[in-house]
Amino acid sequence: MTWSGLGAMWRDKMAGFKTVLGVLSIVMLFFGTIFILQGLNISGAPQSYMTSDINWTYRGVGFDVVGLALFIFALRGGWRNIAGGIGALLCVLGALWVLQGLNVLPGMGMSGHNEWAIRGGIAFVIGAVLALVSRGGSSE
Repeated sequence: MTWSGLGAMWRDKMAGFKTVLGVLSIVMLFFGTIFILQGLNISGAPQSYMTSDINWTYRGVGFDVVGLALFIFALRGGWRNIAGGIGALLCVLGALWVLQGLNVLPGMGMSGHNEWAIRGGIAFVIGAVLALVSRGGSSE
């Protein structure tokens, strides 16, 4: 195998790794922001044991800083990789929500509630569109 062949193989493996990092970074940014809002007791944030606890604000800032760094690193592999990963994640979550909303997966808070089937269907369609858009053309 030539050096150029090794470089191409390395780039292919890194593309998958950057996709995972991109999805992880979006999840970290989402939860970090929720931690900050709850720690600061901002109205509209979900109420929990973290409400008005400044330590959760600090943890949220940490999550957001690391999430942003991972996002910037992952974007160097192309935005299509991240869009495809988010699309796949939305498809899985959407299918799960549809099954729970239709009471196929009973025993959870969403089970038997039609609004979760509708939300799941919307999430699934958005995820499928993201996954299809990410497949077209070059990744950069």
